[in-house]
Amino acid sequence: MQKKSLVVSLVLTVMAFATAPAWAQEQGAQHHAATEVIGAKALVQGPTYADVYCAGYITTQAPHELGWVSGNWNTPREVTSGNHRFVYLTGSGFEVGKEYELIRHVRDPNHARVFPGQKEAVRAAGEIYFEIGSVKVIEVRDKTAITEVVFACDGIRPGDLVVAMPQRTIPPPHGPMAFDRFAPANGKTTGRIIQATDNDWLIGNRSHVMLNIGADKGVKPGDYFRITRTYTDTATNELDRIPLGSRDMVDDSAVNPNRVTAYSMNSLPRRSLGELVVTEVTPKSATAMITFALEEMFLGDGVELIDVPPPLPPEAAPQPMAPSIACNAVPANVRMGDISNITCEGASPDNRPLTYAFASDRGQLAPHESNAILATRDAGAGPITVTATVTDDRNMSASTNVVVNVEGAAPAPQPSLAGEAMFKPSSAYVDNRAKAMLDGIALRMNQERDARAVVVGYSDAGENQSLAMRRANNVKTYLTKTKGVDAARIETRAGSTGGGKKAEVWIVPAGATMP
Repeated sequence: MQKKSLVVSLVLTVMAFATAPAWAQEQGAQHHAATEVIGAKALVQGPTYADVYCAGYITTQAPHELGWVSGNWNTPREVTSGNHRFVYLTGSGFEVGKEYELIRHVRDPNHARVFPGQKEAVRAAGEIYFEIGSVKVIEVRDKTAITEVVFACDGIRPGDLVVAMPQRTIPPPHGPMAFDRFAPANGKTTGRIIQATDNDWLIGNRSHVMLNIGADKGVKPGDYFRITRTYTDTATNELDRIPLGSRDMVDDSAVNPNRVTAYSMNSLPRRSLGELVVTEVTPKSATAMITFALEEMFLGDGVELIDVPPPLPPEAAPQPMAPSIACNAVPANVRMGDISNITCEGASPDNRPLTYAFASDRGQLAPHESNAILATRDAGAGPITVTATVTDDRNMSASTNVVVNVEGAAPAPQPSLAGEAMFKPSSAYVDNRAKAMLDGIALRMNQERDARAVVVGYSDAGENQSLAMRRANNVKTYLTKTKGVDAARIETRAGSTGGGKKAEVWIVPAGATMP
C-alpha cells in the first residue's frame, strides 16, 4: 500500500509557500514527505519586547542585587504598582536617568510532579526568577531612589529585587520551512521543558518556558528548537497518561487484548508538536517562547535543536501616495454681484495632514480651511475658474478646478403704479372706494418692508392748484394714521395741472429711483 503523507494546512496566511524550500525538501526526503509548511507570519512574528523581558529565567548564578522595592506612591494603602506609577527603591548605586530591572525570586508552589525527575531537573538548573518589569530613576535621596515604572510585566510588590537592566536582542522569526510531525532525531542538542512562567503545567502558543539545557550545552539566544514527545513520555506524564493496562485501552470482546498492551512503547514514532525560540540563556538553563504549537503541551516535553532558514527580508516600504481633492460650487450659476460657496474635500491614502489653497482668474476669494467664498462683484459676466490645491506635509499635492458661471447683472428695479384714488370735483376727501384701493397698497407696503411709496396728487385746470397737494397728503394720512404705514416711507408730490381729479400711488422698490 502506498504510504500517504499527512498534509495539514497550518499556514495562517496566504503568503505561506505551497512547497517547502529546496533545502527543506531534501531534508524531508530522507525519511518521508514533510507534512506542514510554516511561514514567518504563522510564527506570530516572533517574540516581542515583552516576550524577551518578561519571561523570567532559571540560573545557578545569583543575580547581583542592587536593592529592593520598598514601596510606592500609595503605600501602604496599595501594594502592587503598574505602568507609569512611582515606585521607591532602597539600596545603593542608583543613578538618575538610568533604567533598572525588577525581578522576583520564586519557588514552584506545585507539589505534584508532571514528569519523573521534574523537581530534580529544576534544582539542577538553578533558582527561579520571574521578571516583573523595569523602572527609571528620576531622583535619589540618600539610600532611596524615586523611580517611574517604564514597563510592568506583573504587579510590582515590595521586596522585589533590583538588578541592572539586561541588554537582550529580540530574535526574528525564521523564514518559511517544512514542519514534519514525525521528524526522527537529528543528532543535535536535546533537552526538555522543565518549568513555565507563572508555574503553569499546560502550555501552548506564545507561552514562555524554561529548559534544562543552557550555555553549558552551547545554547544561544535565537536558537530554534523542535518540541517533541514520545509515547514513553506520555505514559509517564501524570496529566496525560492512560496506562496500557487500563480498560480504556482494551476491548473486552477482543480475543487477545494483550497483543496491544504488550506492544513496546519505544517502537512508536516520536511526535513533533511545535517550535520554540530561545530568548535568554543562563549557565544551565534557557528561557524560550513557543512560536508554533500544533496542540497543548506539557512540562517534560522534549526539545531538539534545529536548523532554520534565515528571516524573510523586510517588506519594501510602500511608495508614498499623493492626496486627492474634489470640489463643487454652490450655486454654480450666479448673478453678477452674488457669491458662490466653493466646498472641497481632500483625502490622503497615507493619512497625512493636509492644507488647502485657492486661486481664481476673476472675482474675490475668501478661503477658510477646505472651503472658500467667491464674490463676483465687479467680476463681469462669464465663467470664473477656481483652482483648489491640497498639499500634505511631504509637499505632495493635487489640484482640481470648478467653474462658476456669472450671468449679467439683473436689471435695476423700476417703480410701479400701485393704484389711483379718484376724487370728486374740488374735493380732497378720500372716499370708501379710494380707501378700499389704499388698503391693498398698505398690505403690500407691510410685505415689502424695504420699499417706499410716492403719492402724486393732481387737479383739473378749473380747480385750485393747491388741491393736488391736499389730495396727495390726505392719501398719505390714510395710509399712515389709519393703516399704520411708517410716514418716513411715503413721499408726496403735486403733479402737473390738468392731470385729473386723482392721486397716483407709486411703489418704489429698494434700489429704484422715482423720476
